[in-house]
Amino acid sequence: MRVPLYVAETEAAARAEPEASVMTFYRYLGRQIEESAALAGAREIEQRAERGQRLRSIGYDEVLRDKVVVGTADAVAERLGALRAELGLDGILAELNCGRLIPHEQVMRSLRLLCQEVMPKLRP
Repeated sequence: MRVPLYVAETEAAARAEPEASVMTFYRYLGRQIEESAALAGAREIEQRAERGQRLRSIGYDEVLRDKVVVGTADAVAERLGALRAELGLDGILAELNCGRLIPHEQVMRSLRLLCQEVMPKLRP
């Protein structure tokens, strides 16, 4: 599974720090999908225009609930563990800065927390 992921020391920081980047990513993705509906070979059954419009208008609360994994190390480990059990995952590709707007030092802090505090909790 590939998922935007962000870990911070507090829940408030985990929600606030990646917001602009994550929302930029979903707006961009929505535009790309919507524009692809007009390309040769696009099938109506794929509902690209509708899916694209949906992503362009999605709210951050819904993104947090359904599209990304953000939180403290404990919360992220719990969510990833639940997803692994529910979906039978054997790997996760974490996108630490999907919208490319999170400052480097914050991305590195999130990566450190992921490696040092989340991953050990997920090992069998």
